[in-house]
Amino acid sequence: MKRILVIEDEPAIRLGIARLLASKGFHVFEAPDGRIGLLLSETLQPDLILCDINLPVLDGFGILRQVRRNLTTASIPFVVLTSQTNEEIHQRSLELGASHFLSKPINFNELLTVVNHQLELATSL
Repeated sequence: MKRILVIEDEPAIRLGIARLLASKGFHVFEAPDGRIGLLLSETLQPDLILCDINLPVLDGFGILRQVRRNLTTASIPFVVLTSQTNEEIHQRSLELGASHFLSKPINFNELLTVVNHQLELATSL
């Protein structure tokens, strides 16, 4: 069973994503802020991370930077979630090593497609 870490401070969004992924057979872990998210990414080493950019304590860019610097987590697919759709945010995410970028509100069909694709890519490496 693939493990996915959802780092999102909005409880309704986090729960919605977690329920959807769990219903599709994924083992889902949740983090309400960046500090907890980073800790869980290091201890659980999930198969994929879904992470909001605007988070309390440590933002998504900080998490992404730390995940990519850590040899044990560097290759984990990292999907950025944000309501900020400007090109600068998208570009910065990719420069820091994001695997994919999704805009909020999250389209659940698109989310599932991205999750499955990123997991397939990671498995084929």
